[in-house]
Amino acid sequence: MTGTPDQAVANKALVRQWFGLLNEGRLDEAAALSDPDGLIWSPRVRVDLPFRDWYPMYGRMIGERFSDGLSFELGPITAEENRVSVIAEVRARKRDGAEYHNLYHFYFEADGDRITGAREYNDTLYAFQAFA
Repeated sequence: MTGTPDQAVANKALVRQWFGLLNEGRLDEAAALSDPDGLIWSPRVRVDLPFRDWYPMYGRMIGERFSDGLSFELGPITAEENRVSVIAEVRARKRDGAEYHNLYHFYFEADGDRITGAREYNDTLYAFQAFA
């Protein structure tokens, strides 16, 4: 068994803080909350990327596609041991003025101080249609 109930609470707070920083476009501060060697997977690239490589890619993608960044609205958050699960909705204004609104599930691993791994799942068909 990994982690304690207190660590699960700390991990939930850490993940909430991370999303708050993403919402504010403060990527350097969000990056400081994650292990640079930790891996993140997303359906867009379908490979594990170290966080150190993911943040620059994420920042470019957001800047190219959205006029005011993304806004994550967090739904249920569940934590157990070193794992955190988040249901979220994302809303944003695309550069062409259209609204982007997608549903996500995020799975995180964390050590109470830093996010050590993550997986992102979203409606890939909607994302494809929104950006095709």
